[in-house]
Amino acid sequence: MKTLFNYWNRLLLIVIILTVFSLHISSQFQKGGTDTFEKGLIFSLVFGCPLFYVIFSRTLLLFEKFFYSFLSSSIAIILSFILTGELLELIYGADYEMYLNVFTANLLFFFIANFIGIGLLYVLLNDKGEFRSLSI
Repeated sequence: MKTLFNYWNRLLLIVIILTVFSLHISSQFQKGGTDTFEKGLIFSLVFGCPLFYVIFSRTLLLFEKFFYSFLSSSIAIILSFILTGELLELIYGADYEMYLNVFTANLLFFFIANFIGIGLLYVLLNDKGEFRSLSI
């Protein structure tokens, strides 16, 4: 159990999950956007990855785990919408909706969102010494 959920295995599992979901979800940056179900799925995926990092902590309360994960993922999803839109405009030009590769846009968005979310979680919990104890 200890070797199953160490840092690198959790990271690999997150990369696999993000790649699979990037293939099957329509991009919010394409013309027309996504429907309500997919928006909820996107938020739950962005919320779930930071939660997956802290759920194995023994020193945080359950409320703290959900609170810190929700806080970091809420900030991350807002910042990643802004950053992904700017990066796509930089790569494809001002009319990126016409030339957009859905898989690339989704992968870019999910990885930016989770990088920011887990990074903010690391900053929030680093003072408590949580991330030293999370790599078990």
